Amino acid sequence: MDIINVNDVCLTLGKTEILKHINVSFEEGKIHGLIGRNGSGKTMLMKCICGFIKPTSGVITVDGKQVGKDVDFPKEMGIIIETPGFIPYYSGYKNLKLLAGLNNKIGKEEIRSSMKQVGLDPDLKRHVRKSSLGMRQPMGLAQANMENPTILILDQPFNGQD
Repeated sequence: MDIINVNDVCLTLGKTEILKHINVSFEEGKIHGLIGRNGSGKTMLMKCICGFIKPTSGVITVDGKQVGKDVDFPKEMGIIIETPGFIPYYSGYKNLKLLAGLNNKIGKEEIRSSMKQVGLDPDLKRHVRKSSLGMRQPMGLAQANMENPTILILDQPFNGQD
């Protein structure tokens, strides 16, 4: 069964055609990758799937719901698009706790477990601003996965990793 369907999606920003008649389906329970040159529209397609940008034309459905019509942002989706952003003067744990409070689906133990899964110490008090990209990127993975989403959309999740 397909969990994501992209049907004849076009995206034009200004006078630039970013996406041209994209048709692709992503089957549930599988790992899929988008391959293309820099500037080919991979990130923009992911932003459209997540509901961050509305395509100029075409239809995107996620779990049977049309993005932009039935739902603005698909539920049960963990996302990293480009570089994860966090409050610089909070610790990693405090940032994730604040984000978890938006949906109130998980508690402290799930946050801690998510951080440990990606090799981060939840007890580290260091502010995020003092962390390298190599440490912020795993925080983004922990954030995207901490509520155990059905779908993960990861744009260059290993960027900055050695």
